[in-house]
Amino acid sequence: MFYICSMENFYLSDEEMSEYLNSIGGLCNGYFTDKGPIVDPGFFCVSNGWFGLIKSLINDLTDLGWNKETTQVKEKFGGLRFYINAGSDEIHQRIGQAEKDSYTVCEKCGEPGELRKDIGWYFTLCDTHHKLTKNGKTKVSFDYDGTLALPSVESFAKELVNDGYDVWVVTSRVGDDETPNLNDDLWGSCERIGIPKHKVKFTNFADKIDFLKDRGFAFHLDDDLYELTSIMETKDSCQPLNVGHSDWKINCLEVLKK
Repeated sequence: MFYICSMENFYLSDEEMSEYLNSIGGLCNGYFTDKGPIVDPGFFCVSNGWFGLIKSLINDLTDLGWNKETTQVKEKFGGLRFYINAGSDEIHQRIGQAEKDSYTVCEKCGEPGELRKDIGWYFTLCDTHHKLTKNGKTKVSFDYDGTLALPSVESFAKELVNDGYDVWVVTSRVGDDETPNLNDDLWGSCERIGIPKHKVKFTNFADKIDFLKDRGFAFHLDDDLYELTSIMETKDSCQPLNVGHSDWKINCLEVLKK
């Protein structure tokens, strides 16, 4: 019997997978035999994009006479691994086919994907989730007054958030504990962009490099030449970029390409 992974979307929510497992009476734990049926999708150490693959595999294995006993289901080197204690050659062939198919399905969303090796670990991802995962490892910082407060910079920061970059605000302002409601404009901008509050640093007029140094930021965009010079003089990996430069956006994108 020959199985082919179709191009359907294989994403299932936790609720959908749990409902399916309960409908078949769960799986048997072949490692901890004293435990009850496996009906919690948390047993599968993979993301939801592969749940549909697993569901199809379970159905086919059951039709082939499998006893529903599994010891572990996980991701390894970017592919699905489905371990059982015993089964016929046909059962093992079907498992091998599912594991092969997993390298064509995004583990995150269930859409067509491919194996990625450039993000610190092997993952099978679609183009969108590859970009989001890769960009999420890059931190960037924006000053607020005179910088992120500008509509053009706010729009650019929103683009970066949408592309998965780790976007922060580092401002000389004092926090809300000292001055209630003073930062309402800043919070409004962060809400529009999608920057969470825990990624806003109020330096209370201290030098921003004191926070930025050794934290792995790719760049800090600011209008204050003193702050930019302080960053440059430390020779930290964070690139100080001047929003007053006519090519400030191009300069930011050039840093992100490195």
